[in-house]
Amino acid sequence: DVSISLIKEIANHGGNVWTHVVSLRRDNAQAMGYDNLKAWRELVKRQIPNIAKNQKIDMANLKWYAAFHDKKTNPHVHIIVYSDNEREGFLTNHGIEKIRSGFANDRTSRG
Repeated sequence: DVSISLIKEIANHGGNVWTHVVSLRRDNAQAMGYDNLKAWRELVKRQIPNIAKNQKIDMANLKWYAAFHDKKTNPHVHIIVYSDNEREGFLTNHGIEKIRSGFANDRTSRG
């Protein structure tokens, strides 16, 4: 559950706030070992530095939250990303492709 204070924090943030969704078809998720919360959590944690780098956000200023939805046909995670420094951070098409590539090419063991 999302807390009211978190909702207010994000709503009152004066800078950009980005949302990402990473989704797999159920059969692919199972084949790749992404059939549980722990595997998805670890994937996101591994990719957070890549997201920060490609959104031009210093890791010291990075704020992020994620929510996993274990849907029957497509398990997925929603990721909210922003910087404590409201003037920091931007995302280009190249940055989007680098973030996608980071998730697609993640080869760390799952489970």
